[in-house]
Amino acid sequence: SVLENVAGDVRTVVLDLGELTFLDSTGIGLVIRSQRELQDRGGHLVIRSPRSHVRRVLEVTQVAKVIEIQDGAE
Repeated sequence: SVLENVAGDVRTVVLDLGELTFLDSTGIGLVIRSQRELQDRGGHLVIRSPRSHVRRVLEVTQVAKVIEIQDGAE
């Protein structure tokens, strides 16, 4: 599990993708599973600073509709 090292009481996990240059179906699957695991705990995942082409992948796959995406260090 991606979240196995995250304490059980953590409700929000911010995934900074600012340095990510490639995102495929495997990465999307990990993001979706992480979101589901956090939702089961009453939490949520936030994606921060994706590059434009990574953001486009998140939008085309409709991940952006179910996971909050933030620009920069909000």
